[in-house]
Amino acid sequence: MSKSGKRKERQVMWAAGARWLAGMHLTVAVLLAIGLAVLVNLLALRLNVTHESAFAVVRPLASQTRNILSHLGGPLRVICYMDQKHPASAPTGRLLRGFQAATSQPGKTPMVISYVDPRRDLVMAAALTAAGVPPNAVLFEAQGRRIVVPADELVLTKQGARSVFRGETVCAAAIARLSRAQSSVVYWVQGHGEGNPTDYEALSGFTTIAREIRQEGYDLRLLELWQTKGVPADAEVLILAGPRRTLAAEELAWIEAYLTRGGRLLYLVNPVHVSGLEDALERWGVRVTPWTAVNRETISGHDAVVHRYGDHPITRQLTNSVTVFLGSRCLLPAVDATASERVRYTPLAWNEGWGARVTDVLALPRLFDAREDLAGPVVVAAAVERGGEVAPDVALQPTRLVVVGERDFVANGTLATRSSANRDLFVHALNWLAGLEAGTGISGGGDAALWTGLDRRGWMQFTLLAAVGLPLLVLALGGVLVLIRRWSV
Repeated sequence: MSKSGKRKERQVMWAAGARWLAGMHLTVAVLLAIGLAVLVNLLALRLNVTHESAFAVVRPLASQTRNILSHLGGPLRVICYMDQKHPASAPTGRLLRGFQAATSQPGKTPMVISYVDPRRDLVMAAALTAAGVPPNAVLFEAQGRRIVVPADELVLTKQGARSVFRGETVCAAAIARLSRAQSSVVYWVQGHGEGNPTDYEALSGFTTIAREIRQEGYDLRLLELWQTKGVPADAEVLILAGPRRTLAAEELAWIEAYLTRGGRLLYLVNPVHVSGLEDALERWGVRVTPWTAVNRETISGHDAVVHRYGDHPITRQLTNSVTVFLGSRCLLPAVDATASERVRYTPLAWNEGWGARVTDVLALPRLFDAREDLAGPVVVAAAVERGGEVAPDVALQPTRLVVVGERDFVANGTLATRSSANRDLFVHALNWLAGLEAGTGISGGGDAALWTGLDRRGWMQFTLLAAVGLPLLVLALGGVLVLIRRWSV
C-alpha cells in the first residue's frame, strides 16, 4: 500500500475514533444530566420543596378585614412563630405586613408584629413553647387574651396537591374575637347525660373539641339550667350535645325564650334518646326524623362518609373534604316554619344514601326498603336563620340554629386521627352562630396565593418527565434533524 493510501486509512480510522469518542461524550453527558435531574428531584422531595406563585392578581385587603382592623379596642401584639422554610411563612409574612400598614395610619391603634424562627431564635422559641404555643403558628394577644392559629389552618387544600392561602380571613376572624370587650362566652349544657367537654375518655369524651373551642378564642363554660333558671344573658352560643334524658318543661321554656330573643343554638342530636326539644326545633324550622342515615360509602361498614355540602358560609371551605357520621338522624325542613319568609333553612351536609328505620345498628348489609325507608339523599346537618331585619331601618339580631343529626361526630374517638373534616364543620358552625363568618372564607385580599407542593407520586412523575421524557424529546428532534440533513445531501 502506498504512503498516500496508508495516510487516508489512518485519517478514516481517526475520524471513526473521533465519532466514537464524540458519541461516548454525548452518552456520558446524557447520563450525567439524567443523574443530576434525579438527584435534584430526590433532594427536593426530601426537603419538601414548594413553589409559590401569585393567585390571579395582587389585591388590597378586603373591606371587611379593614373594618375589623379599624375597630381594634387596644394594642394588638402578633407573633409569627414559624419556620422560614414552611410553605405558609412567606404569604403569612406579607399578610401581617399588610395588616401593620393598615393600622399604622393616624388615629388607628398600631399593631406590633414580631417574627420568631423556631430553628434560629432559640430563646424566644423556648419561651413560646413553655407558654403552650406550638411551632408554626401565629399568636394574637390583646387585652390579656390570646388566640393561637396553627399554620395548617391558614391554608385550604384543593384538588390534588394545590393549596390556597386563606390567612386573611382566618386571622381577621381571630382579631375580631380579640377586639371584643370580652371573650365570647359559649355555654355547654349539662345535667341530662350530654356529651361532657371535661371527659377525657378516648372514645366518648369531648375534651378534644372543647380544646378546639378554646383555641378559637371562646370562653367555654358549663351550664346547668336548673341552677341559673334560664340561659345567661352573656351567652353567645348555647351547645346541647346529645342529651340522654328529657329536659324538664321549664328548661325547654328557658331555651325557647333564649332563641326568641335572638339566641344561637348548636344542637347535636342523640339518635337513640329523645330530649324533648324536638317540638321546639320544628317550630324554629328543623324536623328531626326517626330515620337513620345510612350509606354504602363507608369506612368501617357502620359509618357513613359524607362529601356533599350545601352553599352556606359554614360549608364553603369543605370542598373536596369528607365528614364521617356514625349513625345520624335524618333532618327535614319543618313545613309550617319554612312557609314563613323570615325562616331560611339551608342543608349543610347531604348523605348520598338513604334514611333507614334501623332497629339493629350492627345489622349488615344495609338494603333500601321503599315501604319503610326515606329515599335519599338525606340531610344530616342543617342551619336555620330566622328573623333579623323587620323594617328597612330596623334590624334585630336574627336567631340562628345549627342542628347535626348525631353527637359523636365530634367525640374524641372520631377526632383522634384528624382524617376527616368533622372538626372544621363544628368550628365553622360555631363561628357562624357567633357572627364570625370572616373565618370561614378564602382570602379575598392581597394575600391570596397559590403554591404547589408535589407529593411523592407527583415528584416521581416530574422526575420521569425531566430525566426521561425531555432527553428522549431532544434525541428525537436530533434524529429528525440528522435524517433531514441526510435526505438533503
